[in-house]
Amino acid sequence: MRCYIDTDIFLKLVAFNLFERILQALDIPLDNVYFGPETLSKCSHGEKTKQVFRVEIWKRASKYVKKCKQIVDAVDHDELAELVKVPAIDSGEAILFAATKGQQDFLLLTGDKRALCALKNHFFDQEVYQRHVGRIICLETALLLLVKKDGFDAIRNDLKKEQHCDTAIRTALTAEDKQPGSFVASLTELAQKLQQETEGLLKELS
Repeated sequence: MRCYIDTDIFLKLVAFNLFERILQALDIPLDNVYFGPETLSKCSHGEKTKQVFRVEIWKRASKYVKKCKQIVDAVDHDELAELVKVPAIDSGEAILFAATKGQQDFLLLTGDKRALCALKNHFFDQEVYQRHVGRIICLETALLLLVKKDGFDAIRNDLKKEQHCDTAIRTALTAEDKQPGSFVASLTELAQKLQQETEGLLKELS
């Protein structure tokens, strides 16, 4: 199975020290992971990356990217052109969507909820939307999978160390401190909302 991954969710998983663990949970080898062409430059030179993530994190992220594969020209350029016309779908996300064409067995990891909703709103009756139904994993579902597999305590400390990089995770952790069980409840609610808004793009995790 191939795994296409957006830069933002990738950096957060690396920051939380959970990138390899989520790949293992999904049974995806590192050499089956595909990044868009902008990921390495963002990890190495992106000013926003350096503002949000510590130097150690983006250096570690760069090493991962070099071990994985990069999407080059293997995309449908007509489909890509239609995707980038939509303001809510940036070029990086459009390349990921287009790169899955013709793939029978893949997952796409992304935290870009605006792009996912735009994919549904603008392409609902087209193959580019339909082939992604049940194929998307967002940050919330990735973390819920790890909690289900290993328990919340197994990831709690790693999340707390870098909770500043994601508002929803920080909010859920704060709620958990006040009321045990709130972390899973909060992430489940967010994932269910996105699933409804996109009409089924998220993978149902067993």
